[in-house]
Amino acid sequence: RQHDNVGTAFGSWLDIWLSSDMEKWSISDLLGDIKCPVGVIQGTDDAFGTEAQLDVVTAALPPTQVRTRMVSNASHDIHKEHPALIVDMWQDL
Repeated sequence: RQHDNVGTAFGSWLDIWLSSDMEKWSISDLLGDIKCPVGVIQGTDDAFGTEAQLDVVTAALPPTQVRTRMVSNASHDIHKEHPALIVDMWQDL
């Protein structure tokens, strides 16, 4: 829906994602530079991430700056599955 040539768009993303350079790519060392409030939401059924991602962010930022939430019965599309939860979390930041 979003691309004229889905095969090309997906292939470009896949080539980068599976490259050997991606194995060592990380933004963890940059997290401490963030100055605004941060909200991190992870679904328990997300096939692309784990609770460890929340741990990395909370370790890098002051507790007053970050809110995390693990959402039960949620996949990678939490914003579609639980939109009200997302709105509520942002209002708490």
